[in-house]
Amino acid sequence: MIAYFDTSALIKFYIDEKDSDLVKKTLKDSEVIFTSKIAYVEMFSVFSRIKRDQAITENDYRKMLKSFIIDWESYAVIDITDRTLNITSQLFEFYPLRSLDALHLGSALLIQKEIDDDITFVCFDNRLWKAAKEENFKVIPENLND
Repeated sequence: MIAYFDTSALIKFYIDEKDSDLVKKTLKDSEVIFTSKIAYVEMFSVFSRIKRDQAITENDYRKMLKSFIIDWESYAVIDITDRTLNITSQLFEFYPLRSLDALHLGSALLIQKEIDDDITFVCFDNRLWKAAKEENFKVIPENLND
């Protein structure tokens, strides 16, 4: 399987929460894991927020960051280029997406065109999940409750 992970999916690999097992299985089953370069910053934001909220210890925070930085090298990271921005900017006409979510979808659409193969879109954000499904991606999870 070739998969695209947005940040809402990637974070579940590092933080044990609902659907973490599904994410871990999907990562394991994927021959290529694509994500956008923006996921790097988004992941640091989430890690820092949960540390500030005292949901994790300083030690756990440091371990997660280290693990993520090491894992980042194994992901196929999509740069934000003019082509990505052109594809992304057109999405707002059709979907009520936040800017960074639209960049994730635009990145996945770009890479799907470039590799000319099916990509499974993995995310847990309702609006982004619905938009990915509308763009004819196979989505994980198969169903997402509002």
